[in-house]
Amino acid sequence: MNGLANKATGDVLELANDDLFLYPGCVDGTIAVLANQPNVALVGARLRDKNGLLTQAEIQFDSQDSSYHPLDRLVESSKPRSSPRSPLAAVTGALQWIRRGAF
Repeated sequence: MNGLANKATGDVLELANDDLFLYPGCVDGTIAVLANQPNVALVGARLRDKNGLLTQAEIQFDSQDSSYHPLDRLVESSKPRSSPRSPLAAVTGALQWIRRGAF
């Protein structure tokens, strides 16, 4: 992956699993976040299952430093939810965008 990132010419790198379906507008929305918030270097995705439930929206760590998804299949992806107002500990590796300079 580092070799491919070094060959990339864009300002933003998209790292994605090969089995994802992207919703219309998700890439444009992410690029807008990065363009309007210069202090943000990495944007993660909200993944949903076939029933429309969020499976990975943010990652947190417990007292044993084990990661978990607090919203895993508890929230319908159609429910409006604001973006985090503070940095997250981690985002899903399944789909993320990172500024080339931060990679």
